[in-house]
Amino acid sequence: MRRGLRWLPIIGCLLSNIAAALEYAPPPPTIEEVRVGFNGRYKLGCWTPVVVAIESDGVAADCFLQLTTVDGDGVPCRYPSVKFQIADDGRRKADSLIRFGTAEPTLIIEVNSGHRQSARMQLTSETSKESSPSPLAAGEKLIVAVGPATTLGDLATGAAAGGEAARFKVARYDDAAQLPADSLAYDAVDAVYLAADQASRYGALKLGSQRGAALKRYLDRGGRVVIVGGPAALELLSSGGALAAFSPLNFSDPVALPRTNAVEEFVGGNKPVRAATAELNQLRVPRVALDTPIGRDLVVDLAEGDLPLIVRRAVGFGAVTWLLLDLEQPILREWTGRGVLLSRVLAPALQIADDPAARSKSTAAVQNNFGFGDLAGQLHQAIDQYPGVTAMPFYLVALMAIGYIALVAPLDYLLVHRVLRRAELTWLTFPLLVAAASGAAYATVERLKGTELRTNQVDVLDYDVAGGHVRGTSLAGVYSPTSAAYGVRIEPAAGLLRSRATNATSHTVWSAMSGEGLGGMHRRAVDSPASVRPYEFRDDALVGVPIAVRSSKLFTGDWTAESNGKGAQALTVAPDGVLAGSITNPCATALADVLVCHGTKAYKLGTLAAGENRDVRGAETRDLQSLLAGAQIVAREKRELSPGVRTRAHDLASLDVDEILIKILFYDVAGGRDHARLASDDLARLDFSELLDLNRAIVIGRIDDAPATNLIVQAEGREIPRAADVRHTVFRMVIPVEKAK
Repeated sequence: MRRGLRWLPIIGCLLSNIAAALEYAPPPPTIEEVRVGFNGRYKLGCWTPVVVAIESDGVAADCFLQLTTVDGDGVPCRYPSVKFQIADDGRRKADSLIRFGTAEPTLIIEVNSGHRQSARMQLTSETSKESSPSPLAAGEKLIVAVGPATTLGDLATGAAAGGEAARFKVARYDDAAQLPADSLAYDAVDAVYLAADQASRYGALKLGSQRGAALKRYLDRGGRVVIVGGPAALELLSSGGALAAFSPLNFSDPVALPRTNAVEEFVGGNKPVRAATAELNQLRVPRVALDTPIGRDLVVDLAEGDLPLIVRRAVGFGAVTWLLLDLEQPILREWTGRGVLLSRVLAPALQIADDPAARSKSTAAVQNNFGFGDLAGQLHQAIDQYPGVTAMPFYLVALMAIGYIALVAPLDYLLVHRVLRRAELTWLTFPLLVAAASGAAYATVERLKGTELRTNQVDVLDYDVAGGHVRGTSLAGVYSPTSAAYGVRIEPAAGLLRSRATNATSHTVWSAMSGEGLGGMHRRAVDSPASVRPYEFRDDALVGVPIAVRSSKLFTGDWTAESNGKGAQALTVAPDGVLAGSITNPCATALADVLVCHGTKAYKLGTLAAGENRDVRGAETRDLQSLLAGAQIVAREKRELSPGVRTRAHDLASLDVDEILIKILFYDVAGGRDHARLASDDLARLDFSELLDLNRAIVIGRIDDAPATNLIVQAEGREIPRAADVRHTVFRMVIPVEKAK
């Protein structure tokens, strides 16, 4: 007994040391602030930047930021952890990218130090309106602005906006250093507005900078950048300037604007610039050279005499617009047409309509009837149809219920009383009849729904010849006959292009419809599945995605690469608008139903074998808009001498993937909302209509013989065999067009 007591002092000493260590242990880091999106502006279903400000009284080792939110079905998903270290002053801002899937988002923020959770915060729309702001409404546009944005305020009240102010939001920054350093963060951005008022604002965008490279990559991949003139325009835009990467043009010293006749006519002719000649001399505009190779590639939308004021140029899959007027000059600041002017400049990005009231009313009517108000929603519904999987019609469910009630009990009565003549056997026959009826119902469902995993997939592969940029967009649906957790990855297939592709990056994410209809992300009430473990983003794939028995889930895959075959093709256009030159199929497989689209015309080339070259001259020529809108030649009344053309309205109930997809890929050319009666906001980056106005030809064809991407579906680490995939693969090639000499 006494020997045991000898250990008491040692144990007491150890306990006191542990208590002292705990007493003086530095407190864990705390989450001080959370910033979502661009100044609180973000879109559902798009990659969204999240910045978390962290403070600590002690020095921490490696820390990890982990974010969790829910997808469009209300299922929680966990995003990759971000490693960071607390600075010497105990402060650090860690940033990550996530995707919100509901209008009332829940964001769980965890900061872990080593293997121990250090801090946790949960943000909902109820806990903090400032930290968890509301997302943009369906169809709203997002403009990210650097510099003074008073002009954008005028856009909100401009006559040409026609009341469209509610359809866009502006996130303004004082310095370009506040812009994201990851191009993926621009996923929700429709246009970036850069005001050239102070050169000091744009030091973070200089050539070679991380933020400059991210913005340039956003532009190359289909973004829109608008650069507005100001006192620092020449310094910023000239060689060596912070914005030179976005404007490789030759500028000369500013000259005075001689008059404003063309400017006033550009905004409708009813908003004169009221200024004396001496005041007009204060409006100085840098002169851009149009006799250089890049200058000849410009499209001049507005010029005062020989002085270009608004010019545009295609860059990759995107476009840059230069508005060389300084809209912050006192003369133009008081001008009532300033907002109208800017609305014309931003019209391709904002899809500004002449009658927004009618637009809103038509969208609401379509959504009430069909459950979607966007062409992407119709495409979602078309993809979510699987061969061998038939939804059980309501009448069949009703007949089965009536049959069960009307037949099981009477049949049992007849069987035991009239046939077997032993009433006590009902204890045996009735359960057998119930089991038989249940088995018949189950067999019917099995026959209708199928027992195999099935997938549908739409791939759009875009190739920019001038810059060598390759972009892939995939939408895939997975139908599961059983309840299971799947791993899903969409990755580019090797060897589809004959030229070598490098620097490939891919992302696989969940997909959902926008809007407030059934299954739409903007609906207010989303029932989250109970007791569902979060699935994870891991190595550009999704792991552990739960799909319930006999249900489906949609996924999106985006990938980019660079091709060494850039500049291999070129076309010329004659003064009469006729296209000349030849097209070479750059794919390692055949292209079917090839069209060469330029301006308002489409040239039909038929099928091109891999590597085949064919001249555009002599090809059948059609009006592009009529072709896309499904125009038909119809007979007129006898008194008419010639037949007429009737454009077929877009079928809102159609599940034809090819028909829906072509309207998305050339939305504005096909007639836009007037023709489709639907918006095309969710997949607006796929619309190449603007490029047709910017000295570009678009070659489009269908690939039937080889996949553009590989859809890998796994369970428990093994790829699952499935029924034959249904694929729709479209290839597009953007080719520069030069004017014939």
